[in-house]
Amino acid sequence: MKVLVVPDVHGSHEWESVKDMPTDSYDFIVFMGDYFDSWENQWPDQGNNFKSICSFIRDDKTHRKLSWEIMTGVISVKQKMVQEFQVIR
Repeated sequence: MKVLVVPDVHGSHEWESVKDMPTDSYDFIVFMGDYFDSWENQWPDQGNNFKSICSFIRDDKTHRKLSWEIMTGVISVKQKMVQEFQVIR
């Protein structure tokens, strides 16, 4: 299982390089947070950047299952990772 982690966005557009990655290069994507609080990008750019992240997540049909299961409380991230690891073994 390959997990792509996008840490501490801080209003930066650097996360957009993820859009160019082949979707089969990772199984799950995790945005760690810190979406705002940029020294370089000001409002409304930070807000628009966050909207772009939300749209990307919402439109991502390939990796949506993990988000749905975790966001609805059906399963925790740890439980999902354990399940996936067991399937691989």
